[in-house]
Amino acid sequence: MNKKQIIAIGGAAITPELDNLLLVEYFLKQTGKRKGLTDSIAGPLTAMPCLGFLAGANCPHYDSEPLRRPTFQRLVARGAITDGIAADDGVALHYVGTRLQKAVSSRPRAKAYRVRKFRSRAVETRIPTKYLGARTSTK
Repeated sequence: MNKKQIIAIGGAAITPELDNLLLVEYFLKQTGKRKGLTDSIAGPLTAMPCLGFLAGANCPHYDSEPLRRPTFQRLVARGAITDGIAADDGVALHYVGTRLQKAVSSRPRAKAYRVRKFRSRAVETRIPTKYLGARTSTK
């Protein structure tokens, strides 16, 4: 059985603007609330429609830009965008089909998160994230 796999990677691999667009655009393109958070459009952080490979909203650079986390949480809490996934810089999200299989990181403390609306607020839940860095030798 051949399953379609998608790996969404953050961390400014090419340029910060292109990387942000590539990561966010994997998520569901649909009119309404399913969007990603970007600063690739001139002006403040804004929600943008995406390509349609994965469901939900997405927010890259969750730990590296001071306004990302509060803006994403505010938009989810208000219902302006749907529940989604946020990723710190250096985190890759591995999907098989449309299901998140794992989160991995090139940075020891970088994480991924599910952000969901609960009543009138956003609730953030940490997704287990495996650090892929080398262990130091004690020789």
